[in-house]
Amino acid sequence: MLQLPWIPFTKDIFTMNMVLTSNLPPQPTTFIGREKELRELARLLRDPACQLISLVASGGSGKTRLAAELAQQHIAEFDDGVFFVDL
Repeated sequence: MLQLPWIPFTKDIFTMNMVLTSNLPPQPTTFIGREKELRELARLLRDPACQLISLVASGGSGKTRLAAELAQQHIAEFDDGVFFVDL
């Protein structure tokens, strides 16, 4: 796959098909802080024994923004892409 960094698609150079690799919503602000949480979540992402990660906290505490930042930082590690599903 040829990664095109400015759009969330890759181009399969063998079939020349465009493949969606992300639908992460654009973030209007820079992510600041929460490095400790990002490191711990990154460790869990890389752990093959970990099949599910749940972020639990009160409303408005930044769970969705934290998850979106984690996904954006690690998008290249997932061959099939990273996708946001609004529940």
